[in-house]
Amino acid sequence: MPPSTGDLTIWQYAINEEFGCIDSSSVETHVDYEYTFWTPNSFTPNGDLLNDNFSPVYKRIKEYRLQIFNRWGQLIFDESGENPKWNGDFYDGTPCTIDSYVYLINYKGLDGSWHKTKGVVNLIR
Repeated sequence: MPPSTGDLTIWQYAINEEFGCIDSSSVETHVDYEYTFWTPNSFTPNGDLLNDNFSPVYKRIKEYRLQIFNRWGQLIFDESGENPKWNGDFYDGTPCTIDSYVYLINYKGLDGSWHKTKGVVNLIR
């Protein structure tokens, strides 16, 4: 990964010791801010410590807000911070049923820009 963003010069040097030749070449390039953000499509909150929570997998993200809705559009989970995770329960601690749920995630990159993603996650017990 480049050490910074912006305009960079990349140099390559070639040496042929047999003939005593040295040469170099350079190229100018621009590096933009990069981040990764991926969300799984299923999780299994059954207490076996494998996929017990739903949360995105990411790099170079500062914070995000995770909202979960049931099939009737009722908001059942809403947390913000560096790593919110949904454990498959309603706000009152009652376990949600096996079903598909809609998620909405607003996330902030290290450069301060906000992005949005939404999709469906399957809760499997």
